[in-house]
Amino acid sequence: MPKILAANNLTISIEDGNWRLYNGRGDESAPIVEALPDGLRYGPAFASARRLSADGRLPAQSIATVVVGWAVEDSSWHLGVLVTPEVARTRGGRWCALARWDNYQGDQAERAGAALAATLDKPFRLVPPPETAQPAPPAEQPPAPVTPWPSTPAAYPAPAVEVPALMPLPIELGEWILQEDLLGLRWVRVQSWRTRTLLYALFSLGLGIVFGALSLGARLSPFAPVQPDYLPLVGLVISAIVILIGLWQIVTLLRATSVLIDNQQKIVRVMRGKRRVIVQSPYEGLEYILVSHVLNRRDRSSGEMDRAAYDRILAETWIHLYSPRRGFIPICYAEHTEGRIRRGLAFEERRMLNLGEIDTPAHHAATIMAEMIGIPAYVEER
Repeated sequence: MPKILAANNLTISIEDGNWRLYNGRGDESAPIVEALPDGLRYGPAFASARRLSADGRLPAQSIATVVVGWAVEDSSWHLGVLVTPEVARTRGGRWCALARWDNYQGDQAERAGAALAATLDKPFRLVPPPETAQPAPPAEQPPAPVTPWPSTPAAYPAPAVEVPALMPLPIELGEWILQEDLLGLRWVRVQSWRTRTLLYALFSLGLGIVFGALSLGARLSPFAPVQPDYLPLVGLVISAIVILIGLWQIVTLLRATSVLIDNQQKIVRVMRGKRRVIVQSPYEGLEYILVSHVLNRRDRSSGEMDRAAYDRILAETWIHLYSPRRGFIPICYAEHTEGRIRRGLAFEERRMLNLGEIDTPAHHAATIMAEMIGIPAYVEER
C-alpha cells in the first residue's frame, strides 16, 4: 500500500479508497485518524487535542475543504481540514490539523492532501509559501529526535485562550459595512460616508465659485485696484484648486465600489454601481483571505481583559482576497479599527487567523467571509 512519512513519527497509508494516519512508521496498531467516504473517524486522544466530538466521528457533511499550506511561522507544510461554521462554533475554529512536513517536503504533503480530499470527495486547496519565503532544501545536520504522538488526552495542552463568538452582522468598519444580502454577503460604503463626501463636494464647489467670483470682481472692478495687484490672480488659482477638489469628491462618490460575495453562484464580484463588474473570481479560484494591519496604538488593558492578558489596540487594517490568477483583490480598508490582542504577541510573520489572539471587527468580518467561501484566513502585520 502507498505510504507517506510525515513529521513527528507519523505515517499515512492510502489503500482501496481509505486514508489512515498512524503513530509510528508501521501500521500494526489502530490508526489515529481514518478517513472514509462518510467522514473521519478518530480516537479519544485526537478528539481531545482537536476539540472534536467525543463520539469519534466527524461526518463528511461537516467538512468543507481539505487544505495543505506552508506556514511561515515554523517553515513547514501543514495538512488539515476546514470544518463547517456550525462545527467551528462548538470547537472555537475551523482549522483541524492532521499532519506536518518539513519545508522541502511539499510534494509529499500535497500527495497526502489530494488523497484525503479524494477519499472524502471534498475540494482540495494548496496554499503555497509567499515569494519572500520559499522552502529551502534541508541542511546537512544530525537527525532531530523523534517526538511520538501522545497516546493520552492529558498529554495534549489545553487551548491557551477562548475564541470569542463571531460578531453578528452587520459589521461596520470605518467607511465600510459588511451586511447580509439575498445572495450572500455584501461590502458597501456606509451612508454617513456618502453624505459626508457629497456635502464636502458641494461645499468645495460653492466656496470655489464664490471665491473665484470675488477674485474676478476685484480684478475687473473700476475702483481702486487691490494691492498688491497680483492678489486677484492668486485668488482665481485658489478658487480653481478648490473647485477641482470638489469635482474630485464627486468623482470619488461616483466611482465608489462594493463587493458582493454571491453564495448562490459561488463567485465574488467587485462592482462599481449596481451592474458594472470590475473584478470577479469564482470560489474555487480563491486560496485565502489576508488581514494585514499596522498597530497605531497598543495599551495595556484593565479589568477583565487585563486578567485575560490582552492589550487594547487601535489598528489600520486591510482585507484582501488572494487569487493565484488575479493576485490580491482589495476588499476593505479601515483607518481606525479598535480591538484587542494577546499581550506580548506580534504578527511579524503571516499566520492562521485566530480570534483568540487578535479580536477586532475587521478580523471577525474576514472570518465570516472565509467561512462562507470555504477558504482559510491569515493575518500579518505590515
